[in-house]
Amino acid sequence: MGSSSAQLFKPEEIGMGLVLNSPDHVTLFMHDEEIISNFQSQVDLANKHVQMLEEKLKVSSDECEDLRFRLYECENTALNERQGRTTFQRHFYVEQSRHSECQQSNHLLKAQHVHVKAEVDAACAFNAELRREINQHEEIIKTLASKISEYQGEALNLTPHWLGNREDSPTLGAAHDQESATMSPKRCAAEVAADDVKAECDFCAPTGYGSKSEEMESKMHKTRPSTSADPTQWDKPARPAAIDIEVGRRGGSTIALDATAQAMQRAKKDPPKNLTERIEQLTRENGGLRLQLAYHQKIRGAICQLRDDAQFAVDKMGNALVRFTAEEDKAAQDLQEAMEAAPHT
Repeated sequence: MGSSSAQLFKPEEIGMGLVLNSPDHVTLFMHDEEIISNFQSQVDLANKHVQMLEEKLKVSSDECEDLRFRLYECENTALNERQGRTTFQRHFYVEQSRHSECQQSNHLLKAQHVHVKAEVDAACAFNAELRREINQHEEIIKTLASKISEYQGEALNLTPHWLGNREDSPTLGAAHDQESATMSPKRCAAEVAADDVKAECDFCAPTGYGSKSEEMESKMHKTRPSTSADPTQWDKPARPAAIDIEVGRRGGSTIALDATAQAMQRAKKDPPKNLTERIEQLTRENGGLRLQLAYHQKIRGAICQLRDDAQFAVDKMGNALVRFTAEEDKAAQDLQEAMEAAPHT
Protein backbone atom coordinates (compact mmCIF):
# COMPACT_ATOMS: atom_id res chain seq x y z
CA MET A 1 0.00 0.00 0.00
CA GLY A 2 2.88 2.23 0.74
CA SER A 3 4.48 1.40 -2.53
CA SER A 4 1.35 2.15 -4.44
CA SER A 5 1.07 5.55 -2.76
CA ALA A 6 4.68 6.20 -3.55
CA GLN A 7 3.97 5.33 -7.11
CA LEU A 8 1.00 7.62 -7.29
CA PHE A 9 2.90 10.73 -6.16
CA LYS A 10 6.15 11.41 -7.88
CA PRO A 11 8.56 14.05 -6.63
CA GLU A 12 8.34 16.06 -9.75
CA GLU A 13 4.58 16.01 -9.58
CA ILE A 14 4.41 17.55 -6.11
CA GLY A 15 2.68 20.92 -6.27
CA MET A 16 0.62 19.88 -9.27
CA GLY A 17 -2.99 18.72 -9.36
CA LEU A 18 -4.06 15.41 -7.90
CA VAL A 19 -4.05 12.63 -10.49
CA LEU A 20 -5.98 9.41 -9.99
CA ASN A 21 -4.27 6.55 -11.84
CA SER A 22 -6.88 3.86 -11.22
CA PRO A 23 -10.68 3.57 -11.23
CA ASP A 24 -10.64 2.29 -7.68
CA HIS A 25 -8.90 5.39 -6.57
CA VAL A 26 -11.49 7.48 -8.33
CA THR A 27 -14.32 5.53 -6.77
CA LEU A 28 -12.77 5.79 -3.33
CA PHE A 29 -12.12 9.46 -3.74
CA MET A 30 -15.66 10.12 -4.89
CA HIS A 31 -17.02 8.14 -1.96
CA ASP A 32 -14.88 10.14 0.43
CA GLU A 33 -15.97 13.35 -1.20
CA GLU A 34 -19.60 12.35 -0.83
CA ILE A 35 -19.09 11.46 2.80
CA ILE A 36 -17.29 14.71 3.44
CA SER A 37 -20.00 16.74 1.65
CA ASN A 38 -22.72 14.92 3.61
CA PHE A 39 -20.89 15.52 6.87
CA GLN A 40 -20.37 19.16 5.95
CA SER A 41 -24.06 19.57 5.13
CA GLN A 42 -24.96 17.89 8.43
CA VAL A 43 -22.54 20.19 10.24
CA ASP A 44 -24.08 23.21 8.52
CA LEU A 45 -27.55 21.99 9.36
CA ALA A 46 -26.47 21.44 12.96
CA ASN A 47 -24.98 24.92 13.06
CA LYS A 48 -28.21 26.38 11.73
CA HIS A 49 -30.21 24.40 14.28
CA VAL A 50 -27.91 25.56 17.04
CA GLN A 51 -28.26 29.14 15.83
CA MET A 52 -32.05 28.81 15.81
CA LEU A 53 -31.94 27.35 19.30
CA GLU A 54 -29.74 30.22 20.44
CA GLU A 55 -32.20 32.71 18.96
CA LYS A 56 -35.11 30.92 20.65
CA LEU A 57 -33.17 30.90 23.91
CA LYS A 58 -32.53 34.62 23.58
CA VAL A 59 -36.22 35.28 22.84
CA SER A 60 -37.20 33.11 25.80
CA SER A 61 -34.75 34.98 27.99
CA ASP A 62 -36.20 38.31 26.87
CA GLU A 63 -39.71 37.05 27.51
CA CYS A 64 -38.64 35.82 30.92
CA GLU A 65 -37.18 39.22 31.76
CA ASP A 66 -40.34 40.89 30.50
CA LEU A 67 -42.52 38.58 32.57
CA ARG A 68 -40.34 39.17 35.60
CA PHE A 69 -40.63 42.95 35.13
CA ARG A 70 -44.40 42.67 34.67
CA LEU A 71 -44.62 40.55 37.80
CA TYR A 72 -42.67 43.21 39.70
CA GLU A 73 -44.98 45.91 38.36
CA CYS A 74 -48.05 43.88 39.32
CA GLU A 75 -46.72 43.40 42.84
CA ASN A 76 -46.00 47.13 43.14
CA THR A 77 -49.47 47.94 41.78
CA ALA A 78 -51.13 45.58 44.25
CA LEU A 79 -49.12 47.09 47.12
CA ASN A 80 -50.02 50.62 46.01
CA GLU A 81 -53.67 49.60 45.74
CA ARG A 82 -53.66 48.25 49.27
CA GLN A 83 -51.91 51.35 50.61
CA GLY A 84 -54.27 53.61 48.67
CA ARG A 85 -57.32 51.76 49.97
CA THR A 86 -56.03 52.00 53.54
CA THR A 87 -55.30 55.71 53.12
CA PHE A 88 -58.70 56.26 51.53
CA GLN A 89 -60.48 54.54 54.40
CA ARG A 90 -58.55 56.62 56.94
CA HIS A 91 -59.40 59.79 55.04
CA PHE A 92 -63.03 58.71 54.91
CA TYR A 93 -63.18 58.17 58.67
CA VAL A 94 -61.41 61.49 59.30
CA GLU A 95 -63.89 63.30 57.05
CA GLN A 96 -66.78 61.64 58.88
CA SER A 97 -65.44 62.76 62.26
CA ARG A 98 -64.87 66.30 60.96
CA HIS A 99 -68.36 66.33 59.51
CA SER A 100 -69.80 65.31 62.87
CA GLU A 101 -67.80 68.02 64.68
CA CYS A 102 -68.89 70.66 62.18
CA GLN A 103 -72.51 69.60 62.61
CA GLN A 104 -72.27 69.89 66.37
CA SER A 105 -70.58 73.30 66.15
CA ASN A 106 -73.13 74.52 63.62
CA HIS A 107 -76.02 73.33 65.79
CA LEU A 108 -74.53 75.03 68.86
CA LEU A 109 -73.93 78.30 67.00
CA LYS A 110 -77.47 78.29 65.62
CA ALA A 111 -78.89 77.74 69.09
CA GLN A 112 -76.76 80.60 70.44
CA HIS A 113 -77.81 82.77 67.52
CA VAL A 114 -81.49 82.11 68.25
CA HIS A 115 -80.94 82.87 71.95
CA VAL A 116 -79.11 86.13 71.23
CA LYS A 117 -81.74 87.12 68.67
CA ALA A 118 -84.48 86.51 71.23
CA GLU A 119 -82.65 88.71 73.76
CA VAL A 120 -82.19 91.47 71.19
CA ASP A 121 -85.87 91.26 70.20
CA ALA A 122 -86.89 91.49 73.87
CA ALA A 123 -84.63 94.53 74.37
CA CYS A 124 -86.02 96.19 71.23
CA ALA A 125 -89.59 95.51 72.34
CA PHE A 126 -88.90 96.96 75.79
CA ASN A 127 -87.18 99.96 74.19
CA ALA A 128 -90.20 100.51 71.93
CA GLU A 129 -92.51 100.36 74.93
CA LEU A 130 -90.40 102.91 76.77
CA ARG A 131 -90.36 105.11 73.68
CA ARG A 132 -94.16 105.03 73.49
CA GLU A 133 -94.50 106.03 77.12
CA ILE A 134 -91.92 108.81 76.71
CA ASN A 135 -93.79 110.12 73.67
CA GLN A 136 -97.03 110.03 75.67
CA HIS A 137 -95.40 111.96 78.52
CA GLU A 138 -93.98 114.49 76.08
CA GLU A 139 -97.45 115.03 74.63
CA ILE A 140 -98.79 115.54 78.16
CA ILE A 141 -96.02 118.05 78.93
CA LYS A 142 -96.68 119.94 75.70
CA THR A 143 -100.42 120.05 76.48
CA LEU A 144 -99.74 121.33 79.98
CA ALA A 145 -97.30 123.94 78.68
CA SER A 146 -99.86 125.22 76.17
CA LYS A 147 -102.54 125.36 78.86
CA ILE A 148 -100.23 127.18 81.28
CA SER A 149 -99.27 129.67 78.59
CA GLU A 150 -102.94 130.28 77.92
CA TYR A 151 -103.66 130.64 81.62
CA GLN A 152 -100.81 133.12 82.05
CA GLY A 153 -102.01 135.15 79.08
CA GLU A 154 -105.45 135.36 80.64
CA ALA A 155 -104.00 136.04 84.11
CA LEU A 156 -102.28 139.19 82.84
CA ASN A 157 -105.68 140.62 81.99
CA LEU A 158 -107.20 139.79 85.38
CA THR A 159 -106.84 142.01 88.49
CA PRO A 160 -107.58 140.02 91.62
CA HIS A 161 -108.28 141.97 94.75
CA TRP A 162 -105.12 140.72 96.44
CA LEU A 163 -103.01 141.78 93.45
CA GLY A 164 -104.59 145.27 93.18
CA ASN A 165 -102.39 146.70 95.90
CA ARG A 166 -99.11 144.92 96.37
CA GLU A 167 -98.45 146.82 99.59
CA ASP A 168 -101.39 144.94 101.19
CA SER A 169 -99.47 141.71 100.62
CA PRO A 170 -95.76 142.54 100.85
CA THR A 171 -94.57 138.94 100.65
CA LEU A 172 -96.59 138.05 97.59
CA GLY A 173 -95.86 141.41 95.98
CA ALA A 174 -92.10 141.08 96.43
CA ALA A 175 -92.15 137.46 95.26
CA HIS A 176 -94.26 138.40 92.25
CA ASP A 177 -91.91 141.29 91.35
CA GLN A 178 -88.82 139.09 91.69
CA GLU A 179 -90.39 136.26 89.68
CA SER A 180 -91.58 138.66 86.97
CA ALA A 181 -88.13 140.26 86.76
CA THR A 182 -86.23 136.96 86.45
CA MET A 183 -88.59 134.79 84.38
CA SER A 184 -89.81 135.27 80.85
CA PRO A 185 -93.31 134.06 79.93
CA LYS A 186 -91.97 131.08 77.93
CA ARG A 187 -89.54 130.08 80.70
CA CYS A 188 -92.25 130.47 83.28
CA ALA A 189 -94.56 128.32 81.18
CA ALA A 190 -91.97 125.57 80.87
CA GLU A 191 -91.12 125.52 84.58
CA VAL A 192 -94.71 125.66 85.69
CA ALA A 193 -95.48 122.90 83.20
CA ALA A 194 -92.91 120.76 84.95
CA ASP A 195 -94.59 121.58 88.27
CA ASP A 196 -98.06 120.65 86.97
CA VAL A 197 -97.11 117.33 85.38
CA LYS A 198 -98.23 115.40 88.46
CA ALA A 199 -101.61 117.12 88.56
CA GLU A 200 -102.25 116.57 84.86
CA CYS A 201 -101.19 112.93 85.14
CA ASP A 202 -103.73 112.57 87.96
CA PHE A 203 -106.43 113.85 85.59
CA CYS A 204 -105.24 111.74 82.62
CA ALA A 205 -104.39 108.51 84.51
CA PRO A 206 -106.52 107.80 87.57
CA THR A 207 -104.20 105.02 88.75
CA GLY A 208 -101.30 107.44 89.21
CA TYR A 209 -97.99 107.75 87.42
CA GLY A 210 -95.94 106.76 90.44
CA SER A 211 -97.27 103.20 90.44
CA LYS A 212 -96.87 103.05 86.66
CA SER A 213 -93.23 104.14 86.86
CA GLU A 214 -92.59 101.60 89.61
CA GLU A 215 -94.22 98.92 87.47
CA MET A 216 -92.08 99.89 84.46
CA GLU A 217 -88.94 99.92 86.60
CA SER A 218 -89.71 96.46 88.00
CA LYS A 219 -90.44 95.20 84.47
CA MET A 220 -87.16 96.68 83.29
CA HIS A 221 -85.26 94.85 86.05
CA LYS A 222 -87.05 91.59 85.28
CA THR A 223 -86.48 91.67 81.54
CA ARG A 224 -82.96 93.13 81.72
CA PRO A 225 -80.49 90.63 80.14
CA SER A 226 -76.94 90.12 81.24
CA THR A 227 -74.53 92.71 79.83
CA SER A 228 -71.55 90.36 79.73
CA ALA A 229 -71.50 87.25 77.57
CA ASP A 230 -70.46 83.98 79.16
CA PRO A 231 -66.98 83.21 77.73
CA THR A 232 -67.54 79.46 78.12
CA GLN A 233 -70.92 79.25 76.44
CA TRP A 234 -69.27 79.17 72.98
CA ASP A 235 -67.20 76.10 73.93
CA LYS A 236 -69.98 73.86 75.25
CA PRO A 237 -70.29 70.84 72.91
CA ALA A 238 -73.71 69.78 71.74
CA ARG A 239 -75.04 66.32 72.55
CA PRO A 240 -74.51 63.86 69.66
CA ALA A 241 -77.88 63.12 68.10
CA ALA A 242 -79.48 62.52 64.71
CA ILE A 243 -79.33 65.84 62.92
CA ASP A 244 -81.55 66.72 60.00
CA ILE A 245 -81.65 70.52 59.90
CA GLU A 246 -81.25 73.41 57.53
CA VAL A 247 -77.57 74.27 57.24
CA GLY A 248 -78.15 78.03 56.81
CA ARG A 249 -79.06 80.94 54.67
CA ARG A 250 -75.71 81.15 52.87
CA GLY A 251 -76.17 78.35 50.34
CA GLY A 252 -74.77 75.27 52.06
CA SER A 253 -76.14 71.73 52.18
CA THR A 254 -79.64 71.31 53.62
CA ILE A 255 -79.31 67.71 54.72
CA ALA A 256 -77.00 66.63 57.52
CA LEU A 257 -75.78 63.09 58.25
CA ASP A 258 -76.64 60.95 61.22
CA ALA A 259 -73.74 61.73 63.56
CA THR A 260 -74.53 59.29 66.36
CA ALA A 261 -72.06 56.73 67.68
CA GLN A 262 -74.21 53.88 66.32
CA ALA A 263 -74.12 55.40 62.85
CA MET A 264 -70.33 55.76 63.02
CA GLN A 265 -70.01 52.06 64.00
CA ARG A 266 -72.31 51.03 61.17
CA ALA A 267 -70.27 53.10 58.72
CA LYS A 268 -67.05 51.41 59.90
CA LYS A 269 -68.49 47.88 59.71
CA ASP A 270 -70.44 48.32 56.47
CA PRO A 271 -68.84 51.11 54.38
CA PRO A 272 -70.77 52.39 51.36
CA LYS A 273 -70.19 50.77 48.01
CA ASN A 274 -68.98 53.84 46.21
CA LEU A 275 -66.49 55.39 48.61
CA THR A 276 -65.31 57.98 46.12
CA GLU A 277 -68.74 59.56 45.71
CA ARG A 278 -69.34 59.33 49.45
CA ILE A 279 -66.08 61.10 50.31
CA GLU A 280 -66.78 63.78 47.69
CA GLN A 281 -70.24 64.32 49.18
CA LEU A 282 -68.80 64.57 52.69
CA THR A 283 -66.13 66.98 51.46
CA ARG A 284 -68.74 69.24 49.85
CA GLU A 285 -70.91 69.19 52.96
CA ASN A 286 -67.88 69.87 55.17
CA GLY A 287 -67.04 72.85 52.99
CA GLY A 288 -70.55 74.25 53.44
CA LEU A 289 -70.46 73.61 57.18
CA ARG A 290 -67.06 75.31 57.46
CA LEU A 291 -68.47 78.34 55.66
CA GLN A 292 -71.45 78.40 58.04
CA LEU A 293 -69.10 78.02 61.01
CA ALA A 294 -66.92 80.89 59.78
CA TYR A 295 -70.05 83.02 59.25
CA HIS A 296 -71.34 82.42 62.79
CA GLN A 297 -67.87 83.01 64.24
CA LYS A 298 -67.66 86.32 62.38
CA ILE A 299 -71.09 87.55 63.52
CA ARG A 300 -70.68 86.31 67.09
CA GLY A 301 -68.74 89.39 68.16
CA ALA A 302 -71.17 91.70 66.37
CA ILE A 303 -74.12 89.99 68.09
CA CYS A 304 -72.49 90.36 71.51
CA GLN A 305 -71.72 94.01 70.79
CA LEU A 306 -75.31 94.57 69.64
CA ARG A 307 -76.65 92.94 72.77
CA ASP A 308 -74.40 95.05 74.99
CA ASP A 309 -75.39 98.22 73.12
CA ALA A 310 -79.06 97.34 73.42
CA GLN A 311 -78.64 96.63 77.13
CA PHE A 312 -76.80 99.93 77.57
CA ALA A 313 -79.61 101.76 75.77
CA VAL A 314 -82.22 100.00 77.92
CA ASP A 315 -80.33 100.88 81.11
CA LYS A 316 -79.92 104.45 79.97
CA MET A 317 -83.62 104.75 79.17
CA GLY A 318 -84.50 103.19 82.52
CA ASN A 319 -82.24 105.62 84.39
CA ALA A 320 -83.68 108.54 82.43
CA LEU A 321 -87.20 107.37 83.25
CA VAL A 322 -86.33 107.04 86.94
CA ARG A 323 -84.80 110.54 86.98
CA PHE A 324 -87.82 111.93 85.16
CA THR A 325 -90.16 110.27 87.67
CA ALA A 326 -88.19 111.68 90.61
CA GLU A 327 -88.16 115.19 89.11
CA GLU A 328 -91.86 114.91 88.34
CA ASP A 329 -92.71 113.83 91.88
CA LYS A 330 -90.58 116.63 93.32
CA ALA A 331 -92.17 119.22 91.02
CA ALA A 332 -95.66 117.94 91.88
CA GLN A 333 -94.86 118.14 95.59
CA ASP A 334 -93.54 121.70 95.22
CA LEU A 335 -96.64 122.66 93.25
CA GLN A 336 -98.91 121.17 95.91
CA GLU A 337 -97.08 123.03 98.69
CA ALA A 338 -97.22 126.28 96.72
CA MET A 339 -100.95 125.88 96.10
CA GLU A 340 -101.57 125.15 99.78
CA ALA A 341 -99.52 128.19 100.84
CA ALA A 342 -101.27 130.57 98.41
CA PRO A 343 -104.33 132.52 99.83
CA HIS A 344 -107.73 131.62 98.33
CA THR A 345 -110.68 133.92 97.72
